Amino acid sequence: MNRFFLSALTGLLWVSLGISASVTDEVAYGWASQGTGTTGGKGGPIDTIDGASTGALTKINTLFKGATPEIVFLKGTLAGDIKFGSNKSLIGLHGAQLNPGTIDCDGDSNII
Repeated sequence: MNRFFLSALTGLLWVSLGISASVTDEVAYGWASQGTGTTGGKGGPIDTIDGASTGALTKINTLFKGATPEIVFLKGTLAGDIKFGSNKSLIGLHGAQLNPGTIDCDGDSNII
């Protein structure tokens, strides 16, 4: 059996069983399941940033200031340093990279 056939068969199985997942699913794992949990940017606006676009680093750092919930999907490669505020989620889409760069979340909490 070739890989394409197996991938297609697996996809059909997931669809036929009605199994799906999304950023709105209410399941906590690991440390997120402890105490009051970790919700990141849940409930905040959702943005997608292309790391290759002009001003992408400035935009992401602006969105991540303060403690207002925010969810950012990153596509492509983002070069530079990110400073997180509290209540933020950064989710890399397929192939996303931070290169080179650092993530600063010192003094902040509830970050995914």
